[in-house]
Amino acid sequence: LFIFDEFLVLQGEIKGLNKPLGVAVDMQGRILVGNDGRDNVEVYDPANGNLLAVFGDGLVKMPTAITLDGAGNIYVTDSRRDRVQVFDSAFNPIRTIGKGGNGDDTLSFPMDVEIINQEIFVADQGGYRVQVFDFNGNWQRSITFAGTEGQNCNWFTGVCEIPGMPPFTKVQALSRDSLGRLHVLDNFAASVMIFDPANDDAFVSSYGAYGDSAGQLRVPMDVKVLATDMAVVTSGDGDRIELFAIQ
Repeated sequence: LFIFDEFLVLQGEIKGLNKPLGVAVDMQGRILVGNDGRDNVEVYDPANGNLLAVFGDGLVKMPTAITLDGAGNIYVTDSRRDRVQVFDSAFNPIRTIGKGGNGDDTLSFPMDVEIINQEIFVADQGGYRVQVFDFNGNWQRSITFAGTEGQNCNWFTGVCEIPGMPPFTKVQALSRDSLGRLHVLDNFAASVMIFDPANDDAFVSSYGAYGDSAGQLRVPMDVKVLATDMAVVTSGDGDRIELFAIQ
């Protein structure tokens, strides 16, 4: 695990992990890492990289993402068990959110969690949607996306000045911006789509496109919108991180 400052200058690293997936920083500044190879979450001191605690043994199988709420509760997205396991700030389990299946209120290989306005948004990759729950784990609704049509398209070639967005194909990661909007990273579409939960989850805009050039993505794996509304997107095709200024 590599640690960078706000200027993307390398500050340190944590070694000895086993297939690390989810990463988060808690209210005490401790680094939480989901280890897929050890089926747990490990807590590290950022100052020296020392292991401080381990939790989730026997409860999580694939800790793909880790998210914290304002009370310090920890949401571990468990892709293999089709649920989100919730722990308190002392690492005690308090509830699970979601269940496997094919219904409106189920999850299929969830990938990430984001919390906006007292609601829990889950990237439901196998269901091609984002599932929304309340803090008690009750399902509220699904966010689906059928895509958008291109604009100013040539009737003969089909080429559009502004290409349309494809529908959800592989929802990979979620983040929120300062306006409370939800950013949804789609791995196959190589783009991030913005939705507004305050406006019936309406589609707002998107950024990123498939390619190797600046501002383009290939197999993007994660998105994080910083407090400055700068979106950091990891492009999974190599050692590349793309930065986008969000409007």
